[in-house]
Parts: sequence; C-alpha cells; structure tokens
Amino acid sequence: MTTSSILRKTILLFSITVICLQLSAQDFSLPKQYNGRRHRGFFLSMALGVNSTKMESDAKYYGLSTYKGIGGAFDLKIGGTLTENLILHATILSHGVTGPKVSSDEFNINDVKTDNDISLSEGMIGAGLTYYTGSNIFFSSSLGMGNFILENDKEDISISTDWGFSMQLKAGKEWWVGKKWGIGVAAYYHHTNGINQEGNIAEEKLSSHNFGIMFNATLNGRK
Repeated sequence: MTTSSILRKTILLFSITVICLQLSAQDFSLPKQYNGRRHRGFFLSMALGVNSTKMESDAKYYGLSTYKGIGGAFDLKIGGTLTENLILHATILSHGVTGPKVSSDEFNINDVKTDNDISLSEGMIGAGLTYYTGSNIFFSSSLGMGNFILENDKEDISISTDWGFSMQLKAGKEWWVGKKWGIGVAAYYHHTNGINQEGNIAEEKLSSHNFGIMFNATLNGRK
C-alpha cells in the first residue's frame, strides 16, 4: 500500500469521525421517511349509513305531533389538523325518512304510517372537532344550524322550517387501507331544536333525536 493511499484513507476516516462527533454533539437525528398513515394536514371524511329519526312538533294550532322513521344518512367533514390527530373541520349532515309514522294529539292518531309520497328530511351545517387516538379510534363533535323539510310529492308541497340550533356527536373506529385512506364504522347522535314562525298563530317548537350508524371513508393529507 502506497503512502498516498494510506494518507487518503486516514483523511477520510478522520473526516467521518469529526462529522459523527458533531452530529452527536448537536443531538441530531435523521428524519424518518414518511410512510403515511398519520392524521396530518388536509382532512376529508365522507360517510353513508342509516338513521333512526324522531321529530316532535309542538304547534299552537295543531298541538303535539311526532314523526318517526328509519332512512338514509349522509355526513361530510372537510378541514385540516390543528395538531397531529386533532382536526378542525366544517360539517354537513343530512338524513331523511320516506313515509314516516305520525302521531298527533289533535287528530287522535298514533304511529300511523304515511304514504311514501311524503318524506321528512333534516340537515345541519356547522363546524366541529375530531380527535383520533393512537389506535385510530375517533371522537367527533359538531355545532351548527339545522332545519327540517317536509315534502308531499303527490300534492307538490314542500315546507322548509326556520333554522335552529343543531349538534352532532360521533364516535367510531377506522382501519388504514393505504398511506392516506382509512375506512371504518361509526355511530352518531344528532339533535336539532328551534322555533318555527315565531310569534305566528302557526308557531311550532321543533325538536329531534336521531341515532345513526355509518360507514366512513377518510382522506388524510400531509403538511
């Protein structure tokens, strides 16, 4: 081995040693390669499922009426993370019942199923927070404004109520199916209340209690 070869190897070894000492002194660690499966950055959650509805209407003129039924539900959340696993998002929720069962004190009827031309739907627009645990269990709450729409296709009638306070509580579990996509199941409770046509002879106090089960699909971006 020549002197120049030995010198080159000595200089290389010395340089590597110095670099290692500097990294150690700075408590330096190389960044881990991003492999997805984290709740960071952009957030989009879409869900479809079934909903059990109970809506009460306490009207000055018609007394107490109750609408019940089971129908489809849709849930959309879009936003971004405040910190990893904690997400701030807008919430849009909608569900409806075709041919709901109606009870009325005024008309002395109890759980009478209406024609399928009659439908009752409820919606909410608001904002909320969703938190994921390390095992991908999530808890979500949203507050906003909600209203009801009663339609009679046979008579071509559509009645939309005033907007009132609305809220949703939701919890579930997801499993990763890709670097950014997760799918899972969730249960939720949705409540809306308010006063429609306040001060009018037809004024009614509205209140709903909804329970639903949904299949979730979530896209998780990255900062």
